Amino acid sequence: MKKILAVLLTICLCCAALAAFAEGTGYAGVWVLLRIEKNGESMTAEELALVGVTMTFTLNEDGTFTDIEVMAEEEQSMEGTWKDNGDGTITLDYGEGQTQTIRYEDGTIVINLEDTILYLTRGEEAAKEAA
Repeated sequence: MKKILAVLLTICLCCAALAAFAEGTGYAGVWVLLRIEKNGESMTAEELALVGVTMTFTLNEDGTFTDIEVMAEEEQSMEGTWKDNGDGTITLDYGEGQTQTIRYEDGTIVINLEDTILYLTRGEEAAKEAA
C-alpha cells in the first residue's frame, strides 16, 4: 500500500512540475518592450518611455494576438493570429498574406525588422523588475 501511495504521489508531483514548466515556457501572455537595438545603438524600455514609446504585445491562448504600439502619444494597434512552429519560432499572420516569423530565446521574444531588433519580456517580469 505504501508503495502504491509513493508511486501516486510521485506521479502527482511530476504532473505538477510539468504543468508549471509548460506554463512558464508557453508563449501566450502579455509581452512588453524590454529594449530596442538599431544600428548598433541600444535603448531600454525606460529610455523609450521618456520619449513616449511603448509596446504591448499580447499572445492569446486562442491563437490570436494584439500588438499595441504608442509613439509620441499616437497609438497604433494590429491584430492577427499566431502559431507556435515548435522550433523556438512563432509565425504571426496579419491577414492578407502578410506574415512574420519571430523567435523566442532565453525568456525573451525577439522581433527582427529591417535594421531594428525589438526585445520583449513578459509583462509580469517587467512589473517585477520595475518594483
